[in-house]
Formats: sequence, structure tokens, C-alpha cells
Amino acid sequence: MSGVHKVLEQIRINYMKTNSYVIIFLLNTFMAYVPIISAYADELVVVQSVSTTKKRFVIRRGKKTGILIGQESLFSTPDLSLVATCIEATSDHSLWQVNEPDGMAPFSRKEIVVFEKSLDKTLDTLWTETPELRESFEQFKKYREEQEIAELGKLRVNLYNFWLLRGGYAFTLSETVSTTSEGQTNQRQGLRGEIDRYYQITDAFAWSWGLRYDYDTLSVDTANIVIPSNRYLLMADVYYNFDKILDDFGNFYFGLGIGAGYSESSTEGIISAGYAFVSPSFKIGYFADVSKYFTLFVEFSGEAISITEAFSDGSELKTGLINTLFSTGIKF
Repeated sequence: MSGVHKVLEQIRINYMKTNSYVIIFLLNTFMAYVPIISAYADELVVVQSVSTTKKRFVIRRGKKTGILIGQESLFSTPDLSLVATCIEATSDHSLWQVNEPDGMAPFSRKEIVVFEKSLDKTLDTLWTETPELRESFEQFKKYREEQEIAELGKLRVNLYNFWLLRGGYAFTLSETVSTTSEGQTNQRQGLRGEIDRYYQITDAFAWSWGLRYDYDTLSVDTANIVIPSNRYLLMADVYYNFDKILDDFGNFYFGLGIGAGYSESSTEGIISAGYAFVSPSFKIGYFADVSKYFTLFVEFSGEAISITEAFSDGSELKTGLINTLFSTGIKF
């Protein structure tokens, strides 16, 4: 082999060695940064459910995967990104609130979104690693805390507003009438219709007010007559919502209410009219989230009603009722 060929062969060998060192160096560098990259890597998560107001949503990530209450994270779709805060977390699931007061989560149930778990850590690192930006970063944190406090104050006053439409059947378990003689048996049953404005104060507590219409028929067996009654009531209720049993459905609730209004009865053409009080009224029911636009519910309740009605001659008729009710309705 000539001298020129020997020189060229040595250059080739040195080139291959040099490239091998470069490749090994790059691999080692990459492996060293894998833990850091993993810490901030995006995840694909499935949205389990979305509230009707599009302000809250549930994902299948919980305490087992490091989710903490108060944690802020970034959620992205091909169209946009938003920042949300975890407000509740179980071992496998977490509930998130959209941070932007006027923002809404453009997700639908079972949609896959990109989840950036370590948003706060990433922001803190990027900002504080640059000394010139530390002051701006501190001012930003202070401003964000003030905004959160102000927003929390608004949420405490009025978090969500809904309408409730309710209809049902009522059956009287016990009745006392001031003019009923002993041994007389009565049977009263009727229908109920109600519309309420429902205010969600916190995740657990809510209250409502609304109008209720009652139509009853009283069958007096001994006299073989039927007495219809109409009541127009203003109702007010407070609710306690229990935690959801299943993420894809709804929750049980308990309610306590009172009411008052106008009452009118007709006994063989003779009209008596007066007032009625409902106190107390107990409710237990179940909200079923069947759509992102509305919620269905079923409800069992019991109530005590005291009625005072007067006839044209000035005589009064006082009635006390213990009713049980079955109702169903829609919340939207």
C-alpha cells in the first residue's frame, strides 16, 4: 500500500472514532436529561365528565398519580389551551375548575386532551432561573393570588344558577279537620307542579325559591262526596349535595323547605278560601347527569301542611295534612 493510501486509511479510522465518541456523548447527554424531560412531559387524558356550565370537569387522574388539591395544570386541545385548578381529588379521579372567570372548558365527555401536570413547577423554574425576571414573577404571583381571592368571594355568593322544573303525585298519610266527626274516613290525593330558581352556593350547599301549584281531591266516604282544592304557594328550600358515587352519573341530595300561600276548596259548590303553610318539608333525591345541558332528578319527600279556610258566613275550617310525595323533574 502506498504512503498516500496509508494516510487516507488513517484519516478514515480517526473519523469513525471521532463520530463514535460524539454519538456516545449525545446518548449520555440525552439519558441524563430523560428524568427532567419526563417530569414535564405531556400526558393524554380522557375527560370523564363536564359540568353543565362548562366551568368544571373530571379526569381519571388522582392522588395515586400525584394530583394535589390546589394544583394548577394546563389542558390543551388542537384548538386552544386553558389553565385549571384541582379543587377535589380522590385516589383515581380529580375535579378541576377553569381559572379564567369568563372561560369555559371546550371539552365533551370521553374527549381526549393533552394534560401538562407540572405547570406551576415549569413556570417557577423558567421565570426564576432568569434573575432579571424574578421581580416580575413575584409581582405576577401576587396579582394572581389577589385575583383568586376576589374570584373566590364571587363564587361564595353565587357559583351557579339553575332552573328546576318539578312535577309529582301526592298522597295524604294523615289528615285532621276541625269539623270532621269521629269515625269518618277521608282519602286525599293530588298532583304537584313547581318551578324554582336554584342557586349553587358551594359544591355541597344550595338554596332555591319558587312557585308551587297543588291540586288535591278529598273523597269523603261516609258522605259520598269529592272536594277539590287548589293551593298556590311560594316555596323556599336549602339543599345538601352528597359526593358523586360514580363519575359518569350524578349524586344524592337532601333538602329542607318551607312555604306559604293561598288555598281554596269547593264543597258541593260552596267556596271556602284562606291560607296554607308548609312547614317543614323534607326531600331526598338523586341528580342524574344525563347531558351537558341538563340534569334529570327523582325525589321522595314528606311535608306537613296547615290550612285555614273561611266560608262566606264567616265560619272557619282548619285542616292539617301529613303528605308524602313522589316527584321527578329537570335541572337546567
